[in-house]
Amino acid sequence: MGAHRQAPELKAAFLGLGAIGSPMAGHLVAAPFELTVWNRTHEKARAFAGKHGVVVTASPAEAVAGADVVICCLPSSREVMDVVARPDGIGAGIRPGALMIDCTSGDPATSRAIAALLSEKAVKFIDAPVSGGVKGAEAGTLTVMCGGSEPDVDRARPVLERFGKKIVHCGAIGAGDAVKAMNQALLAIHIWSAGEALSALARLGIDTRVALDVINGSSGRSNSSENLFIERVIGRAFP
Repeated sequence: MGAHRQAPELKAAFLGLGAIGSPMAGHLVAAPFELTVWNRTHEKARAFAGKHGVVVTASPAEAVAGADVVICCLPSSREVMDVVARPDGIGAGIRPGALMIDCTSGDPATSRAIAALLSEKAVKFIDAPVSGGVKGAEAGTLTVMCGGSEPDVDRARPVLERFGKKIVHCGAIGAGDAVKAMNQALLAIHIWSAGEALSALARLGIDTRVALDVINGSSGRSNSSENLFIERVIGRAFP
């Protein structure tokens, strides 16, 4: 009987340990991944490393050195471009043949510019923004919208499947960013319209909880009315 063979180790770097990035990275702290992390606020990176027993680095270049896959989750494409192009950035340390997965809610034009910059170093790139919030990140059930070539998206799937439940190849580089932007536009419209409707009903003396109970059992329901307003408005959390 042959010896059990372990899956080959995959060296990954995760940059951006915010409210969503931190739990996403947490799902990669297990075989076959060897994880290195970096965050702009070094204290957050140290806290994550202390909790999970991974390597924390002082610069993006150091974080990505030797990595097979680099994952970013930053506030916007502007920060991603800065982290790629700065003297001690991703571009200075990433090896040829690596894959960069940008999970930032970015913009298509900047993602294409980042991809072009990295292609000069023989590095592949996909934009892969996520939806599902902190709860989805913690549960590993995020929806991931991917832009890039089919081979590159397929290569990214073993990583994306660690924190994503629904992974969709939307098209060429920038397509994931575009779909995420329109999703957020619809979310904003739903929040706005639900808020206006509930305000009008409140002025008519109708209890907001009663109104939401009816709306959420009817055709006017949305994620905003079913979840956001229940958790954050009725619950008075306002995060």
